[in-house]
Amino acid sequence: MNWQQLALGLATLLLSSLGSAGETASDIAPGHYVPAGDWGTLSITTDASARTRFDIESMGGNCHLCAVSGVIHGTTGIADAWQEDDNAARCRIAFRQRGGQIAVEPITEEECRNYCGARAGFAGIYKTLPARCTHQAQQAGRKAFLELYRARQFAAASEKLAQLLAACGEFMNWVEIDAVRNDLALAQFHDGKPAACLTTLAATRAAKAVDADDLGLPPCDHDNYIEVAKATWHNLTLCKKANTRHR
Repeated sequence: MNWQQLALGLATLLLSSLGSAGETASDIAPGHYVPAGDWGTLSITTDASARTRFDIESMGGNCHLCAVSGVIHGTTGIADAWQEDDNAARCRIAFRQRGGQIAVEPITEEECRNYCGARAGFAGIYKTLPARCTHQAQQAGRKAFLELYRARQFAAASEKLAQLLAACGEFMNWVEIDAVRNDLALAQFHDGKPAACLTTLAATRAAKAVDADDLGLPPCDHDNYIEVAKATWHNLTLCKKANTRHR
């Protein structure tokens, strides 16, 4: 017996002892959780029957998606059937919470693949999003940066974005974080700090590629990233020239 068969057998035994969905409380706290890299969301809610429900949405390579929802019994999630006439082979998911973090892992991997595109998955650590890193808070921070930048207060503008990256970079997706790095690099350039600009841009994906073909991205990811990459290459040219003059 392999580990997947063992896990499925244990999950089946557990479910048989739980009774009906409304009779067993969940050990997972309601809330909204996100993984590092902002590639998905996990929502835990309580429905009208006092059952704990989960909803997971995630995005993988080439914009492939996962979408799975269902009911949690204790620490085991039972996915809703992914087709209306499909009452067999349900996806079972393990949820383990520690503080503001929830580890999510499919128990029945083959069944859970039905809810995802070929390049997507939903396993990972989901965290409570800090208030200062919500979408609204991040947008407010970037708006404050733009106001400082337009006022030519480049040092203050750089500090504003550097603080945002330090506090919330973990919760930005890979395209967004490079876009923010581009903005920070430009502010550093205009502040007369081309070396700092180059250091900031060195962390981007585009800085490691010589052209669009060298990015090595599948079509959808390429389309989402190419304008950010072009801005990075432009900024690199500016900062390299300025850095040479400063030597």
